[in-house]
Amino acid sequence: MVIENLHFLKDLRILNLDDNCITKIENLGELPYLETLQIKRNRIGQNGISDLTGLLEIKELSVLDI
Repeated sequence: MVIENLHFLKDLRILNLDDNCITKIENLGELPYLETLQIKRNRIGQNGISDLTGLLEIKELSVLDI
């Protein structure tokens, strides 16, 4: 599963993506106010550390539950 179509949620501050079979953190840099990302019980990391590089795009992130 891919994270997509969130670009119109510019004011989003909390995002819960738990239990979605997501394989890579990506496309979240378009959420300038995102502070909390909950992304437990997915398939992130199966392809190595590169699955996490999308975290670097989230400038305001202060809470990560992975």
